[in-house]
Amino acid sequence: MQLKYKMDNLESSIIELEEELKNAQINFDKQQKLLEERLIAIYEAGETRFLDVLLQSKSLSDFISNVYLISEIIKYDNELLESVELEKISIETRKKTLESQQEQLKEARNSSEETEIMLANLKTVKNKYVSQLTLKEQELQTTIEQYNNEIKEIESEILRLTYLNMDSDYSGGIMAWPAPGYTTITSPFG
Repeated sequence: MQLKYKMDNLESSIIELEEELKNAQINFDKQQKLLEERLIAIYEAGETRFLDVLLQSKSLSDFISNVYLISEIIKYDNELLESVELEKISIETRKKTLESQQEQLKEARNSSEETEIMLANLKTVKNKYVSQLTLKEQELQTTIEQYNNEIKEIESEILRLTYLNMDSDYSGGIMAWPAPGYTTITSPFG
């Protein structure tokens, strides 16, 4: 019962992990596409250097504005790189967890199958033992019946012999002898 419960938990966990992995992969693909588009834009812009952009500023407010925009672009690029890297690590971790749980489920199923086979073998052995016992019981019953028949034959022979040896004349007093057929006293006491 515990094995079935464990297998059910592993199966539900695997389904959840597969769904999470699917969503993470979709998110990763989107971030990867954004990163590729950003790298293409940087490549197409050529060798524009941030210093050149700053030096082309026409006023102090334009310069401050360009510094702010450049810092935001750098910040965005760094965040995008970090999020792509983190998503990649997250996907790899989930894949490893999924593989581990799938392996555990496989082992649990193998264990379940082995247990079922072992139980089937035990049932077969038990049935064989029971059938052997029934055969032995039948043999013992036959032997008991033979002994009972022999006992009946011996008892009937004893009765037959007792009636044959009995005298038809009664030689006692008012009381009968304790054993029919025996009329001699072997002990002089009393």
